[in-house]
Amino acid sequence: MSNTCLSTFFLFKPDYQLVSRHCNLWRNFHDIQDSWESIVAIIDFFGDNQEVLTAHVGPGRWIDPDMLMIGNFHLTPGQARVQMAVWSILPAPLLMSNDLRSIKPVFKNILLNPKVISINQDPLGFSGRVIYKNNNLEIWTKPILPSNQEETSLAVLFLNRSEFTKISKIVLKELGLRSPNGYFVLSVFSDKRYGFLLPNATLALHIAAMDVIMLKCELIVK
Repeated sequence: MSNTCLSTFFLFKPDYQLVSRHCNLWRNFHDIQDSWESIVAIIDFFGDNQEVLTAHVGPGRWIDPDMLMIGNFHLTPGQARVQMAVWSILPAPLLMSNDLRSIKPVFKNILLNPKVISINQDPLGFSGRVIYKNNNLEIWTKPILPSNQEETSLAVLFLNRSEFTKISKIVLKELGLRSPNGYFVLSVFSDKRYGFLLPNATLALHIAAMDVIMLKCELIVK
């Protein structure tokens, strides 16, 4: 059984320390609509307020940005991947609002992607954070398992809000991936394998319009 709190949406400055002691989930923003604009507004709210909203997130204590609209009428597959990826990296409850009798295979596959779900359900329970935002490109990161005493693995999300493909070139250590042991890097939606990479390696990513690339950067534990 979980305890969901809606009152935080109506309070000017909620006491999140108190909320996290009594609630498993808490709503912070307007009800979601089946539209790209609604999803972007929610992403903006959580990104812009991450210092306050993520401080008390952890196992059994989750922010609730509302339902997944994937498989309804007004999201493209790319926009659906955006919602699934951001909800997974926050992490948020993956509660669907759709008709499973008529959902198209492309949306079903997004919802059932085991690699994305594993990032959402990672036992560490850390909240994802925006580390870069400029010119309609955002980068989010979330610590995940496996880990050692010094480093964790990372889920990394590249979100392109624009109507055009974007190219992002980035060195792994700029994302916080600094272990000399290296990382095995996998794109979780496309299953593209970048293989074993060291912190000084450079990734060149082509992110489609209004879409995401989500990477699992798995720490090599020795």
